[in-house]
Amino acid sequence: MNENEIYLKVQDALVKTLGVKKEEIAPEKLLIDNLGMQSLDLLDIFFQIEKVFDIKIPRRELEEKAKGELSQEEFSSEGLITELGKKQLAHNLPAIDVQRLERDISPEEIPELLTVRTIVLLIKEKIDNK
Repeated sequence: MNENEIYLKVQDALVKTLGVKKEEIAPEKLLIDNLGMQSLDLLDIFFQIEKVFDIKIPRRELEEKAKGELSQEEFSSEGLITELGKKQLAHNLPAIDVQRLERDISPEEIPELLTVRTIVLLIKEKIDNK
């Protein structure tokens, strides 16, 4: 399945979950700031995606993927993502809003970085690794 086919299905899931119009959705749109996603919506979106694509997205996977091989101490310190952690985050979660990494950010704020394309690429990776 190619990226565009995945995008169209993700777009449908976002329309259903967030109540936005298809025209409002674009790959670079931030799920929270641009499309109004709430933290619980992400779980619902992942649930729909799991059904549509026959994949599993464990709850902690996004955080684990962001952290990569870094230890918790290397990834974050005193409640904020370290500079090394930010580099790892940008590398491991493609298409995130990297401009936001220029300021202090906590691990809990990672969902605020997610774009529609980030989700599409995560799904593509899962499908390709099936």
